[in-house]
Amino acid sequence: IFFDPNFSQVTEDADKGTVMITRDSFISFALDSAEINSWFAYFGDLDDISSGKHEPFETEKLALSIHSEGRKRHEDHVFSGGILYSLENDSGPSADCCIRGNADDHMAAPAVKLSLDWTHGFNSRGAKQNALFVGSEGAVIYPVGTMCVKSSRGNRKESCSARSQLFFCDHTAYVSCLALFETDVSEHIMATGERAEFPTIRVWSINEMETLVLLRGFHKVGVSHVDFSPSGKHLVSVGMDKYHSIAVYEWGKQSLIFSSCSTRQSIHDCRFLLSDELFVTCGNLHTHFWAQSTGSLKYCRARGILGDRMSRNCSINCLASLSNQVIVSGTSTGHICEWEGRNCSRSI
Repeated sequence: IFFDPNFSQVTEDADKGTVMITRDSFISFALDSAEINSWFAYFGDLDDISSGKHEPFETEKLALSIHSEGRKRHEDHVFSGGILYSLENDSGPSADCCIRGNADDHMAAPAVKLSLDWTHGFNSRGAKQNALFVGSEGAVIYPVGTMCVKSSRGNRKESCSARSQLFFCDHTAYVSCLALFETDVSEHIMATGERAEFPTIRVWSINEMETLVLLRGFHKVGVSHVDFSPSGKHLVSVGMDKYHSIAVYEWGKQSLIFSSCSTRQSIHDCRFLLSDELFVTCGNLHTHFWAQSTGSLKYCRARGILGDRMSRNCSINCLASLSNQVIVSGTSTGHICEWEGRNCSRSI
């Protein structure tokens, strides 16, 4: 399709059939097309096109006349098919669907605010043990995206609609791990880590759903594991960097008391076990016992010895301490290992 020299009509190739419209008809069509007017507004002043050495083309003059009259019609709130197209948006042509009435009334932000009522889903990718049950409150804590959700189970006789969710929304990145601690006054404290270039660890109250302490500055890439010591005074964390760096905080004082590289092998779990002086990391082909030196805040690493009880090629996936002060671990082969010190005494 092209304009003839006199701009009196538009013609199409004769081999495909001929369509003729007058110039006034074309201008009228353009003026009534909200999308064309929107593009004119997006590109701004068309005089910029003729800033070179050549004289303005007649097509530019035609476009300018369309743009000028189109703005006038827009000021009179011209709608097309029940849709108001914005001419003042610098991000390109846009539309607010099904707007009726005075356009100025719909340009301002609405007076109402949105509140989160319910979430669906769960952060399961690349994470373990990311759903914790708070027995005294009958609630489950788990991460969804950048939030942590406290979901009450409700009464079994109640319908699903009677259940509720509360949200902790202080994180700004994907929540990757969490740990729970119950104080002597039955207050529940949660620690959560995130996956980000410069991640943070937040210690927060489940009762108030508010941050108590913010820990940051050591880990890079992300935090894969966190765990409270038995007294609740210390918090251990594992980073997602290539050395899976270890950090131990006295979180109440926001103090980093110990840090070290761990291993390049993947770490599947990290737990304080039995006391504040011992935590264990385990993963692909390794188990490491980190014991605190007497009279020092430094933790020394010692490799766990499987002996002939287990294949050295198995991975240790999880850790726990039993009420009788026994440490146990689960393996990729389906066995449960019992440890005495850092020696595997038997497997089941």
